[in-house]
Amino acid sequence: MKKCSTATLMKLAARVACKLALVTLLIQMPALGAHAASECDWASDAPNEHRVQRGDTLWGIASLFLKNPWCWPQVWEINRDSVRDPHWIYPGQLILLDRIRGVLHTSVSEQSPHSSVRLSPAVRAQALGAQRIPVVAEPVLRMLSRIRLFGTGQLDVAPVIVGMTEGRALAGEGDSIFVRGDLGNDQSFDVIRPSAPVTDPDTDEVLGMASRKVGRVRLVARGTLTHRFVVSASEAEMQTGDRLVRIAEPLQSPASIRASAAPAGKLAGILHEGRWAGTNDLVVLNRGENHGISRGSIVRVARHVRIRADEPSQAFHSSEENSSIALLLVLGVAERMSVAMVMRSRDTITVGDLVLPP
Repeated sequence: MKKCSTATLMKLAARVACKLALVTLLIQMPALGAHAASECDWASDAPNEHRVQRGDTLWGIASLFLKNPWCWPQVWEINRDSVRDPHWIYPGQLILLDRIRGVLHTSVSEQSPHSSVRLSPAVRAQALGAQRIPVVAEPVLRMLSRIRLFGTGQLDVAPVIVGMTEGRALAGEGDSIFVRGDLGNDQSFDVIRPSAPVTDPDTDEVLGMASRKVGRVRLVARGTLTHRFVVSASEAEMQTGDRLVRIAEPLQSPASIRASAAPAGKLAGILHEGRWAGTNDLVVLNRGENHGISRGSIVRVARHVRIRADEPSQAFHSSEENSSIALLLVLGVAERMSVAMVMRSRDTITVGDLVLPP
């Protein structure tokens, strides 16, 4: 029998180890693929087709077909004869589920406003003002438009209401109010009511303030110290201490939905009275533009799993594992915080819960 040197044996061992590693990887690849696919499973009661109606939302339609609506772009087939992007669909289009290939697409016979068709000379009539469907319903945007995000110290220099006519404590539409502060060149302002500061659950640092819009006022007369305004629109009665801020642009539905790549964060606030939030509630996250969050980002809320100790007398403790309990859609963003809507939840969520990429 031929003897092998130590160097030869080491080379043979390295080759065997390399082959074993390759075999292990090939065995694991189907499992990894199955795990990734499971994140975008079809809903158990997914229809074969859906005709887009006025009033539909992108999130609502995606929920018809998928367990996780944010997976919508991943299962959409690019179709040259219909739409190239699932975020641009219109009332009247027919969305089909191809169960064999596992993709969604529109019927080839359905033409979108961006389709190219060959025309011949003729008189034609076409409806004007075709609007693609929004990601979320308009009532949600109207509710969110009452929430304004401000960074630390921004409201300290904003003009403030210091009084009403005839010694009143409250003012509504048509009433006069008196304001102190620098107005600049603006004639009309939104009036907001400062709320409690938003605090980072990790550092206790004040991130800013999520304030509620209470109405709009119009300048009547400038003064040396105080200025007179009239209330032109009121969503709630105004009071001393309310602040005047520049009028914001009308809030639009996000152009698309996408999985967030921002680092892990936490729930920093709930925008209603109470400690818990559920589906359709608005919440504040301690992540914003500086962390890569943008409007349309999808994040999930998770909570550490609590495990009972061996002895009944001992308390629960949290494990390193976490359980997903909600999906959030980011609708408003500031530098260090953002406002999101709870789109789906299987449990109530609260300040301090983990916020992670989906």
